[in-house]
Amino acid sequence: MELQVIDNCNDCGACCMDAGIPPFEHEELELLPNNIRVEIDHYRKSGREPKMLCAWVDSDMRCSKYEHRPKLCRDFEVGGRGCRASRLRYGFDGLDGSND
Repeated sequence: MELQVIDNCNDCGACCMDAGIPPFEHEELELLPNNIRVEIDHYRKSGREPKMLCAWVDSDMRCSKYEHRPKLCRDFEVGGRGCRASRLRYGFDGLDGSND
């Protein structure tokens, strides 16, 4: 399947489909504001699983806490290998977030 090249994440969220909890490294958590650390701890205790949509994805398939997103998410390359693999896995065409 040939995927159209994308240059932004608008309406996609394929890479967030199985994160469950924002994927912070331990060292990153220590640098976050206390309210965010409490929220992450709550997600862990509530039984959120890695095979669930990331808890921070909003109804527009955007990160609701973009300014606090983990390094893994900040380093994720839009249109890169991981992006394309996620889009293929979930059947996203990458243009309007629809599954075709």
